[in-house]
Amino acid sequence: MCDGNRKFCMMSAEHQGACPDATAWNTSSFFNSATGLAARGGVPAPYFILADAAYGLTEYILTPYDGNNLPADKDSYNFWHSHYRMN
Repeated sequence: MCDGNRKFCMMSAEHQGACPDATAWNTSSFFNSATGLAARGGVPAPYFILADAAYGLTEYILTPYDGNNLPADKDSYNFWHSHYRMN
């Protein structure tokens, strides 16, 4: 995981490459600390995690909308979501 300046702030090598992303995330120490924060009101605003569709949408994990031919607002959200995940 990287911060807004593209610096690594967390990584895990606990699972093999064939392990599903969501399984690796759900068993990571960062997940446990993030869910602990969520239980106490969430990851502090204005912070959040941008993730791909393999992860579940939560109060602090933002995922893209599924599907094609989305309404303009959802398509725009997906564009910017992808832009900030990749840049």
